[in-house]
Amino acid sequence: MKPKPKTIAKASSPNSHKNKNKTPSKLKVNRNKVTAIVCKGECTVLYVEGNSNGNGAYTDPEELELEEEDKFVSRYDLYDGDGKRIPRCPGSTYAKHCVLFIVDFGDDANDGDDAGLIPDVIRKKVVELGEWFANRHQQKAKVWQNSRNVTVFFDVENEKMKTLVDVIGYHSTVDAVARMYSSYLEDGTFSDIAEDVVALYFKDGDVSKVTKEIQFNHRLIKAEE
Repeated sequence: MKPKPKTIAKASSPNSHKNKNKTPSKLKVNRNKVTAIVCKGECTVLYVEGNSNGNGAYTDPEELELEEEDKFVSRYDLYDGDGKRIPRCPGSTYAKHCVLFIVDFGDDANDGDDAGLIPDVIRKKVVELGEWFANRHQQKAKVWQNSRNVTVFFDVENEKMKTLVDVIGYHSTVDAVARMYSSYLEDGTFSDIAEDVVALYFKDGDVSKVTKEIQFNHRLIKAEE
């Protein structure tokens, strides 16, 4: 039986600025698109880009009130699969933001179908999440003066399920696992599933070393509460 996340530990988010600009008579439209990446372990990563330039849009979980959603894990930097952050725009030192959600894939669906492809039933759930998030972003994301946001879900980026570490990087995956499996870490049973968890989210690695880092990250999260 494959490990399934139970609960998500929350950490406080930095304060964000709320938009209180008055609505002018003529507004510039900021067109944004949301793309999804489906990962093993019931994980879906969403990121927002400007439709015209592909630049990463600033994403503030507190501003979007994501902390109130049980399926939301946290915000992370987006990686290219080779261990490098994807810049928010060409030449930028800042990485594109992405947000991680848990989507119930059903039993034994972490590896996709026989060919490793994402089953239609999972793709449908991810699309529904993407459309929900796009609407949330359009309604609540920061709006620059004399402009308004139009945010639409674009597509699921991958045909085959990816491993989370390839999408958000090693240290962010440690943090995400510590949040998703917080109840196991709390009751001391995480060690019983540690080998399967490491294989699912990290592909490979020293199970003992990764487990210690996950446990330490869990303690840091608890200390922040």
